[in-house]
Amino acid sequence: MLNHELKALLTKLKLHGVVTSLSANIDAVYSNKINFEEALIDACNTELLIRNSRSVDRLIRGANLRYAHARIDDVNFEANRIGLTQQSINRFSECTWIHNHKNMNLLGSTGIGKTWLACAFATKACSKGYKTKFFKYFEFIALFEKAVDNTIDKQLIKKLMTFDLLIIDDFGLTSIPSAVEGILLDFIDNFSMQGSLLITSQFSYDIWYEKFNDPTIADAILDRIIHNSYTFEISGDSMRKIGSSDEIATL
Repeated sequence: MLNHELKALLTKLKLHGVVTSLSANIDAVYSNKINFEEALIDACNTELLIRNSRSVDRLIRGANLRYAHARIDDVNFEANRIGLTQQSINRFSECTWIHNHKNMNLLGSTGIGKTWLACAFATKACSKGYKTKFFKYFEFIALFEKAVDNTIDKQLIKKLMTFDLLIIDDFGLTSIPSAVEGILLDFIDNFSMQGSLLITSQFSYDIWYEKFNDPTIADAILDRIIHNSYTFEISGDSMRKIGSSDEIATL
């Protein structure tokens, strides 16, 4: 049994993984089944695993994902959809595209599972330590509308620069207000050099251009997004015909 004083000290130091591991191994140490160094290595590894798990959980909670339970391992490849392969999904789940500041765009009709897949990529990004944030399109544009004439809200926009991955879900449902276009261009121009965007949309790229008032700004913004992106064009049956997104792995 682990010494009570040692256990209390380790607990006070919040080394809960060390406590768990040593408690399980201490008898084996005393009986010479394993040496102390082996027990200590196992204790340190257990502590690191627990800390990493907590860190990932914090990142996922902070991402405010619509489907925080979504995981790449649960992608449904048996559904009748075109544009997804297990090979491509596994490739992008390595998150090298985020490391290289590339973007990803998921295009397809409503109900095809774009949002779920975006969240699955997001949880994978969190598991690799990437700071992530999920926005519905309306929420994202609203931030920039508030920031046009408000210094405090401009600071909120600057905080977005601290993220590694920003998800914009359902891009293009409405036109982008003309007052927002300038500040949005400035943000995309800066963010594209240090972060990645994951955008879902029901619309093809040519329709994206129509959502802007100023064609010059549209060209500048979308050039930075599209030409630096990997694109999944997904088609097939609506996953909502199969069941609730909360009940099944929709993508």
